[in-house]
Amino acid sequence: MAHQSDTNNTNPKPSQPSLEVRPLTVRVGNLVVLLGRDWPDDALTIEIDGKSVQVHDILRGSPIGSDVRPDGFGNFSVQFATRDLDPGTHEITTSARKHDLQVATKIEILERPLFRPDGAHIQDRQ
Repeated sequence: MAHQSDTNNTNPKPSQPSLEVRPLTVRVGNLVVLLGRDWPDDALTIEIDGKSVQVHDILRGSPIGSDVRPDGFGNFSVQFATRDLDPGTHEITTSARKHDLQVATKIEILERPLFRPDGAHIQDRQ
């Protein structure tokens, strides 16, 4: 009887955690959604430019204090406002402290135009 080696007994390489922000460009004050995939079971801290994000709503996953825990598949989805951000490019970082893991992505914030009560743009000086 010939011995056959088992080539299917290889462990798949674990997926690396990822982040995606939707939309990539928003006006100051709009809500955005941050999607995370393939994260470990850990309390995840979300920051923008090094400051903690106040999550408006957890769409997937669960709250754990001011952090979020991914669902059983390692995925999470949170919504937060951009009202405290200045126009420009900002870095969103998610960290899993127990796993010494950090992933970042960027978002572009645009100035929100201001209008007078009559509907005219405030910057229009006519």
